[in-house]
Amino acid sequence: MINSRHEYNPSVVVPPGLTIAETIDALGISQGELAARLGMSLPTVNKIINGKAPILPETALGLERVLGIAATFWNRYEAAYRDFLLRQEEAEKLDDERSIWNSKPLRTVIEAMIKAKMIPLRESELGLREEVLRFFGIASFKQYQPMLAVAEGRYRSAAFEADPHAIHAWLRQGEWIAKGIETKPYSASKLRASISKMRDLTVRKADAIQSDLVKLCADCGVALVFVPELSGTHLYGAARWLTPTKALVQLSLRDMTNDQLWFSFFHEIGHILLHSKKASFIDSPEDGSGSGEIEREADLFASETLIKPEQLSRFLVDHPRPIVEDIQRFAARINLHEGVVVGRLQALGVVDTRFANELKVTFHWSGRAQGLRSANETN
Repeated sequence: MINSRHEYNPSVVVPPGLTIAETIDALGISQGELAARLGMSLPTVNKIINGKAPILPETALGLERVLGIAATFWNRYEAAYRDFLLRQEEAEKLDDERSIWNSKPLRTVIEAMIKAKMIPLRESELGLREEVLRFFGIASFKQYQPMLAVAEGRYRSAAFEADPHAIHAWLRQGEWIAKGIETKPYSASKLRASISKMRDLTVRKADAIQSDLVKLCADCGVALVFVPELSGTHLYGAARWLTPTKALVQLSLRDMTNDQLWFSFFHEIGHILLHSKKASFIDSPEDGSGSGEIEREADLFASETLIKPEQLSRFLVDHPRPIVEDIQRFAARINLHEGVVVGRLQALGVVDTRFANELKVTFHWSGRAQGLRSANETN
């Protein structure tokens, strides 16, 4: 169950000047006398009393000395009143943005964000608006629509119509998580040198993969984050640059199996190593056929990192119709998880997509938002 934040949103707040007026009336002091005692002009005091000018800290101290009411009281009172006025202005802005705020795609993704605990549930509409604005890092929803273009990147397939609102939210969540990952300055040479260590993790138990892989990436200047997909995203992963020295690789675990995890991971690493820092790569479920040279290069990088072409060729010559035992022996020989080998053979059409799926490891999300755990691994 999602907890909501309790909010204090009064409909009316009395300006502190009214309390000043009541106080001087009770003390028998006129506005002119108050102005003289404060060393201020009568028009200025009149503006303060009518709420048209703020009580400054030095004025609050003067009121403490003249009226005997602590400066902290006046300062808090003034701050509360100005906050009330500001929120009234924000409510008016919300009315101006109503067409965007009430649009079905945005409301749908906000509900999904609350369910995924990307933002907390708020009791008031203004409170929820504030959470959404903070999440996306924008001052108002007038800036929201232009920013959707950031979410509409290059896809590996046109087979799915993705929701740009959901993609934008999913990508933004990755940025928030990545901010908490401390990375060393990016080093392409160090990343290339670490590829074999990363690949070796395929044979580790799934429960141990995540922390080690995140650390290896961070040491090379890459923040690796796992973010469950939002409905409508249809994405396996994304790769982009947060700064010139910090890259971000984001994975959704869409199919929740280890063959797809590792192919998607190395596909995104391929983007980081091979392609421009100015580009963002957002990758959908298909294998990339006909989707452009850049995506084919990333696919090839992932494929050849997992299984060297000469190793695969020799295996297929010896086993044109491999059985489960053939796959297991081959996987052990090249130090690669057998489920990853199955996935590669399925992608090539060597075996049916239903063949040997029991060799794959299926993941699930733990209670923590990005906690990765295996669902069927026993050894």
